[in-house]
Amino acid sequence: MTSIGGAIRSSSTKPRASWWSDLSDDVLVTVYSRLDAPHDGVRLATACRSWRAAAIAAWDLRPALPWLIFSNGETTKRRLYCPQDNGSIVTFSLPTEVVGKQFVGSHEGGWVAALGDNQQLVIVNLFSRVEVPLSARQRRGPICERHPWPCDIRKIIFSEPPTLSGCILAANTHSCGLSICEVGCPESGWMAKPLGGMSLIDITF
Repeated sequence: MTSIGGAIRSSSTKPRASWWSDLSDDVLVTVYSRLDAPHDGVRLATACRSWRAAAIAAWDLRPALPWLIFSNGETTKRRLYCPQDNGSIVTFSLPTEVVGKQFVGSHEGGWVAALGDNQQLVIVNLFSRVEVPLSARQRRGPICERHPWPCDIRKIIFSEPPTLSGCILAANTHSCGLSICEVGCPESGWMAKPLGGMSLIDITF
């Protein structure tokens, strides 16, 4: 306790700014579920670590809406646009793991798969900044019998959220056709699936 001008003030009083991060999960989930505009949910998720956790917990309470990702003219930022959000555009900073990389897949909840110039795969949540742990074999992408280097990936489809051990990644590649990877089996890496000369157009689960 300290005395200032005759008034007693507690030195243990928390700064006012920290009160917001100490809100209970129940309160934050309730607030998130009542937001009308999708971009407000994005802003809530990027405020701080505890708010991001609450946004993830409440994600299933809101209807899934498509987010269009546009270049912002900077390598570290992107613009988000939701067609059902009155034309609002949100600028946000990319997680460092995907800066300078090409997005080759996405899944509901803010998950993206990205490749760098070295063809190393990363899977990160744009809002929570959580990265899915991948083994070295999973990161390097599919390799077919035609050549010893990773195949160029056109597109990756997720069977379910990548945080679940049963998630399967299906990749449409330029030269290897279809390749499959089980997130929960890090030692198995990618497995090429011969298509008998057929041209693969798309993948769905």
